[in-house]
Amino acid sequence: MLPSLRNPVIRKESIFMGNNFLNNNKSAYFSGTTALARYSTLAEGQVITYAVYKKNYNLLSSNKNYGNDLTDNKVIVEVWRYDPGILANDKIVDPLSLYLSLKGDADERIKISLNEMMREVKW
Repeated sequence: MLPSLRNPVIRKESIFMGNNFLNNNKSAYFSGTTALARYSTLAEGQVITYAVYKKNYNLLSSNKNYGNDLTDNKVIVEVWRYDPGILANDKIVDPLSLYLSLKGDADERIKISLNEMMREVKW
């Protein structure tokens, strides 16, 4: 299925950022299981995942604040091949891009949630 479409994620990084990461980074969008939880019945995990366009990542990485987990939140930042904001809705990446980024995950809960999400997509 979808042989000519590829995963938008180039790489992932776990970093510690302040509580207002999304508010301070207009180019960051919910992605990964964080976004999947908003499109399905999957419970959201404790670590929030964000997507950032590779061209915006250099600016973000220069402002990284490595703190400690008592004052800062650990987040996962996915660096994307294209700007996730182009198709995002309400700061959440689009369902097709999300599907492509998670389709290889071995977790059965994620597979079930991806199918649930894709059934709801209106083409």
